[in-house]
Amino acid sequence: MAGEDSTASALAPASSLTGAGEGWAGFQSGSDVLITPSNIKTFIEANIGTAAFRALLDDANAAAMRSTLGLVIGTDVQAHDADLDALAALATTTWGRALLTLADASALRALLGCGYVIHQSAVNSAITGTATETTLATFTIPANSIGPNGSAEFMLLAGYTNSVNTKTLRLRINGTQALAITLTTTASGQFIFTIANRGATNSQVANATSFVGISGAGGSEQTFSFDTTADLTITITGQLTNTGEEIRLARRRCIIYPGA
Repeated sequence: MAGEDSTASALAPASSLTGAGEGWAGFQSGSDVLITPSNIKTFIEANIGTAAFRALLDDANAAAMRSTLGLVIGTDVQAHDADLDALAALATTTWGRALLTLADASALRALLGCGYVIHQSAVNSAITGTATETTLATFTIPANSIGPNGSAEFMLLAGYTNSVNTKTLRLRINGTQALAITLTTTASGQFIFTIANRGATNSQVANATSFVGISGAGGSEQTFSFDTTADLTITITGQLTNTGEEIRLARRRCIIYPGA
């Protein structure tokens, strides 16, 4: 008809369109559905994208979208970090990366075979005026720090009255005497004592109970059965026969050499 909108006249009325049913009534009115033409007179219903895509459509902003996708920064994914970039750029080896799996410093020292000091002091500790065995120092070797093939090394520096009277410096482990040095007509001495596990955490070998410095001894090596999976209490004592004399523990140190 003259004067009619040619575009409008080209479109069929809704009643003449075909869909899933009669006219428009055949189409569903639910969400997530798009009505789209399949040809000039036929329309069909189609889902809007995938379920994952549709889950984003009602998100208010980018933060909400990251939550929907499980990409919340700092919770689901690592935020950018310049240090991590620098580490990723390093050339590493399999052995080097394996160090990152070690449980603690003790495990690292055992792997590397490094000795480390667990106790040392140069604070003078002295006894005089008593003939009773008296504690000069005490400390603890932590449980499991030695290992089945490790050892503990003790260094003791003592000063004392130069006389023929007996003066005794002792080292006890859990109360058991492991070392007893008789001091007489010298004025000082430095002594090294070592005890080592023998392939088990409860079997040890050590220096003879009495010796001079790090050299000869009058007796055979000693054996012990301390449980090194538990803490070991180390006690250093002194004892006089003449109460007018003195023993001084001038310095002590204990080094652990762990061995798995």
